[in-house]
Amino acid sequence: MRLSSQLFLLASIAALVDAAASTVKLDYGTFTGLTNTTTGVIHFRGVRYADSPVGALRWHAPVSPRRLDSGRSTRYAAGCIANTQTATTSTTSEDCLFLNVFLPIATTAYSALPVLVYFHGGGFEEQSGSAVKTHGTLNAGLLDQKAALVWIQIYVTKFGGDPTRVTIWGQYAGGGSTMFHLIGDNAGNGKLFHQAMGDSPSLGPLPHYTDASVEDLFTQFAGFAGCGSSGSNTAIMACLRAVHLGSRRKPNQRKLHLHCLSVCTHPYISTRPVEAFLNGDFVRVPVLYGSNTDDGANWSATLPNPAANTSSVNATEMTVYKFIQGQFDTQATGQPVHYLDNPILGSNHNSELAVFFDGAETFYPADQALVVAMRSYFTSFATSGVPTANNSIVWPVIGGNGSPRILLHPSDISLEKVTDAISHRCAFWHALASKIDT
Repeated sequence: MRLSSQLFLLASIAALVDAAASTVKLDYGTFTGLTNTTTGVIHFRGVRYADSPVGALRWHAPVSPRRLDSGRSTRYAAGCIANTQTATTSTTSEDCLFLNVFLPIATTAYSALPVLVYFHGGGFEEQSGSAVKTHGTLNAGLLDQKAALVWIQIYVTKFGGDPTRVTIWGQYAGGGSTMFHLIGDNAGNGKLFHQAMGDSPSLGPLPHYTDASVEDLFTQFAGFAGCGSSGSNTAIMACLRAVHLGSRRKPNQRKLHLHCLSVCTHPYISTRPVEAFLNGDFVRVPVLYGSNTDDGANWSATLPNPAANTSSVNATEMTVYKFIQGQFDTQATGQPVHYLDNPILGSNHNSELAVFFDGAETFYPADQALVVAMRSYFTSFATSGVPTANNSIVWPVIGGNGSPRILLHPSDISLEKVTDAISHRCAFWHALASKIDT
């Protein structure tokens, strides 16, 4: 069953150069998009890329879509239902494996435009355990994303895109997803994408599917769905696949706000990220990653334990450890190459999204210059592999210790050295990788 881990499966394919007709015919259906002459963009919304993961397909790898009736793709499809929802809504559904495709009005099937795939954030939440391993597929959410990338390789030329120029991008869990695809299938995804970007990428714990906490969460989930007393794992999984979606919403569902993206077994993820990256077991493509100054402050300030408040002037590494311990069982951070520090817009988690997705917003003058530069850096990286911006500094490739990284500040876009103290903090978390399953 796909839960809120699928929230980042509505990938957006954005063609980034001038470029076909608003009707595209694929071998399983014909899609007619919405043409906006004001913005100069054609929107194909709710393009199915995999069959509905319901019933017998719950907890299984995605299946190619069956033949579809032709229709207009002018409305967004439902988003995936979240694990913490207490009821279904008109905008969420278990049937949610769709893409949204955006391209310039003048695009033709021969335009060969670069392709940008965006996985949005929301948190990794997916049921796993030995029952799922035996009677289903682990890491189904990541396999859904991979299916979207395979779809792009097969069909994006019909929309005027170039399958040899695909950049994947995401924020938080979406950024973490791009990292998983770098190491997925034993670093065998080099033909699915050619660059990767991530804002505040999550690097949370990846417990083994037989871990006691994973098995306990699955047991709770099955119980909330009314399937806990079904008997064997075979019977429990059959019950869960037959249960009506609304039946699994029970009190205490909040207990299942989890981080169960299994690891150390195929399919897809067989090595945890820290080990894979340190050993060089990842797809060698250009990457652009970074974080915000106060990424965790909005969470840590609300925790009941004052010793976990990372915004405190006396915060130490132990403060951060207690903060992470209070959020999840375990978690760790990675090495950024860009660093957003904005006292006006804010530098909290998600603050940078206003830069990229609030296109009509008017910013303060200093922020406006930063917004223009950030948009240019990111889009130029997606189109050319080199982040550039007019009237701003050159963004260099980083060295072995992550230096120099770019500081994105409204009064000063500049390069800064990754100090020995920062490298020490990274080494501190890397040294804990085996203990905290990262």
